[in-house]
Amino acid sequence: MRFILRFNARRGTPLFIAARIGGAVALFLMSCTIVAVPTASFGATEEREGHAPRSSLYKGEVVVHETTKLVMKDSNGQRIELHLGPDTLIQGRPGVPFRPGDFIEADVTPEGHAKSIRPVR
Repeated sequence: MRFILRFNARRGTPLFIAARIGGAVALFLMSCTIVAVPTASFGATEEREGHAPRSSLYKGEVVVHETTKLVMKDSNGQRIELHLGPDTLIQGRPGVPFRPGDFIEADVTPEGHAKSIRPVR
């Protein structure tokens, strides 16, 4: 402002008004940038999470338990086949963790792979 005021820019003159408007526009643009950057990154995070495999939690009764698969029946009577792998976390009795008739809770990926299985009491 001092630079402009040295050149006879007094209140009410067009040069003074233009400088005030220019300052207001600059502040407005900076505030828009501050708001837009976090909002844009939030959208990108949602996009990445949308492509990540989501898991579902199933509760039910064990029908069949084999080495690589477990078949369970949920409360609606629907049979659900779970694929078991070396990365599946199984909590339960040592040796044979689940027997037919046991109630379990399983964290399952959309592809049907069990991430974790634990008994329900």
